[in-house]
Amino acid sequence: MSTKPFNSSGTGDEEQESSSGLSMADVLTLPDFEQKLVTWLVRKKEANLPEIAAYMEQEEESVSTMLNALKEQGFIKELNVDGERHYRPCLAPKHKSRASKNLWQALD
Repeated sequence: MSTKPFNSSGTGDEEQESSSGLSMADVLTLPDFEQKLVTWLVRKKEANLPEIAAYMEQEEESVSTMLNALKEQGFIKELNVDGERHYRPCLAPKHKSRASKNLWQALD
C-alpha cells in the first residue's frame, strides 16, 4: 500500500480521502446486495470465494465479479493465503471521540 501525501488544500480531494479508508457510512451507500456482502465480511473478518458464494447463495463467477468491483472501490482487499484468494473488509478504524472527554473537563 503506497503512502499518499497529505492534502493540505482542504478541497476534499476524493482520492486523498480514500487513502484513509472507507467507513461503515460509505457501506450504506452500496446497493443492498453488495452492502449485505460487505457487512457480513466485516463481521466474519475474512472469507474465501466459496464461503462468500455460499453465504450469498450465488454462483462463484458472479460473486467474483462483484468482489472485483468492491475491491476497485476500496471496500475490500484480496489476500493470498496458502495459495488461495481470501477477502477482507478494508474500512477505516473507528476514531475515538475526544469531544465528550473535553466537554466534561470543561464543565468541571
